[in-house]
Amino acid sequence: HILSSPLFYPRVNWWEYDFRYRHDLVIIALLGENKVEGRLNDLRRGAGCIILFDEIEIGESFNIGINQDDEIISFKVEVMSKREHSPGRGHNYGVKFLLDGPNDQRKLLTLTKSWQEEHRIKKKVKITDEKQSRI
Repeated sequence: HILSSPLFYPRVNWWEYDFRYRHDLVIIALLGENKVEGRLNDLRRGAGCIILFDEIEIGESFNIGINQDDEIISFKVEVMSKREHSPGRGHNYGVKFLLDGPNDQRKLLTLTKSWQEEHRIKKKVKITDEKQSRI
């Protein structure tokens, strides 16, 4: 069960090159004094997969900010796994969300539902666009 989480085996839609249909979220990672842009491309089971170009060690904790409905929500995350698939691409980090109570749990649940809904909508739009292009 734990091995099929984003910590170790994230669901990455690498075949989808058109960003209109990708459902990753743009994030800002606060790494010390630096603000680094990255992407959250899998969010399940209280964990996620973040792609960053900066090097981070396993066990390191940092904050991320996500723009949701014109409001920045922030979470503290801990790096649990790390992968570099190919040179020139970002590192994939499996992160665990460090939640400090019911408010953080509610924010993560809302974000997860929103992320799943966005994925469903983009998939539907892509199918509709493909049908219209065939006509």
